[in-house]
Amino acid sequence: MNPLIAAASIVAAGLVVGLASIGLGVGQGTAAGQAVEEIARQPEAEKKYGNAVQEKDSFKKVFIY
Repeated sequence: MNPLIAAASIVAAGLVVGLASIGLGVGQGTAAGQAVEEIARQPEAEKKYGNAVQEKDSFKKVFIY
């Protein structure tokens, strides 16, 4: 295989993984933020949304650490 093609493939794979993780972070942050806004508007909705927010927080801690 041509070394230039191999190097370009590695760089492209790195860019794809990086952009995908940015999109994932934005999506999870948006979902968690909207859940927190809903809980702030209706405190009794904490039972419905609180567990989802805690699960997202635990997933972030697992992947960061």
